[in-house]
Amino acid sequence: LGSKSEQLQQGCDAGFYLGEDALIRGRKDEAKQRFAKVLADCDLYRSNFIYFSRSYGAAAAELKRLP
Repeated sequence: LGSKSEQLQQGCDAGFYLGEDALIRGRKDEAKQRFAKVLADCDLYRSNFIYFSRSYGAAAAELKRLP
């Protein structure tokens, strides 16, 4: 389970990878929703913790790439 910070990190990472899975399966709308949730949920922490910025940055890049 870990600390609150570790749980949030895991949630951000999981959200990103679930978005990637949705993309692979051709479910672009679901992928967009998952990436947007990563941005919303992880925004507060992305500048304070380096591990949040990876998932955040990757989700932001995927959203820019999607039509």
